[in-house]
Amino acid sequence: MKFQKNILIFLIFTGLSLAVLSGVYIQSMKSSVLTILMLTPTISCILAQRITHQPLNFKQLKPDLSKNKKILLIVYFATPLLAFGGAFIYFILFPNHFDPLHSEIAKQWQLTGSSAYFSQLMMMLPLAVLMNPIGGLLQCLGEEFAWRGFLLPALTKQMGRFKGVLVSGTIWGIWHAPIILTGFNYGTEHPVLGMLAMILFCIVLSGLSSWLYFKTHNLWPSIVFHAVLNAIDKITPAKLFMSQPANPFIGPNLTGIVGGSLLIFISCICYYLIYKGEQIQSNTETSIRFKK
Repeated sequence: MKFQKNILIFLIFTGLSLAVLSGVYIQSMKSSVLTILMLTPTISCILAQRITHQPLNFKQLKPDLSKNKKILLIVYFATPLLAFGGAFIYFILFPNHFDPLHSEIAKQWQLTGSSAYFSQLMMMLPLAVLMNPIGGLLQCLGEEFAWRGFLLPALTKQMGRFKGVLVSGTIWGIWHAPIILTGFNYGTEHPVLGMLAMILFCIVLSGLSSWLYFKTHNLWPSIVFHAVLNAIDKITPAKLFMSQPANPFIGPNLTGIVGGSLLIFISCICYYLIYKGEQIQSNTETSIRFKK
């Protein structure tokens, strides 16, 4: 596959930054290093465009709330529903795993009664859903400006929307590999399998994020979606409802195939819409050329 010059330069800078900062993270295991790492794709994107003397599209960072307010609200509040809906399916399939009174959160709150636990949960969970994503918006902007705002459009011009979404999602997943190999998200027992699972997970997320971008021609829906996903990682269903260690490849967390089943379903719909839209556009262009 032959990439454009600006894409290659972007990938080189992104890879170098990843190599350096993932090495620092492995040595220090400080979350602040990951925060800096999330900003490096946009820095690499800016450097690539400067070197190749190509303009950057900063207009896509304008929130344009008059047009995008509804979709932003849907993304903000529907994404947690997908996460906990997937967890609900998991606990239907594995009811013996549901043990909230002995969960990590129950121990943290020092609550032993069902009434007290769920009363506390009903107060804490909506507040966490509302507030936690806000703290991650800057870091997610650092990724999304590069992955969706630069790489996706560049690949789309080269290979079309559907393939562009798949390839950009794959690259995004590979970018996570060094951190995943340390045990992040999928543990240390199967690091290579965890890396492959993360690539597939990013391909899934790429479908929904890319559809949001194509739908609005704006980055904020994708940024918000990314920030909400990261925020859910702080209040995972496993922390809330399980006493035993969760299987990261199955669930109930979003990274598992059952825990993430609703997200996978929605993403498949998005891929279908992207593919159909591309086919319709191609047929229309062919018809116009034929008429001429």
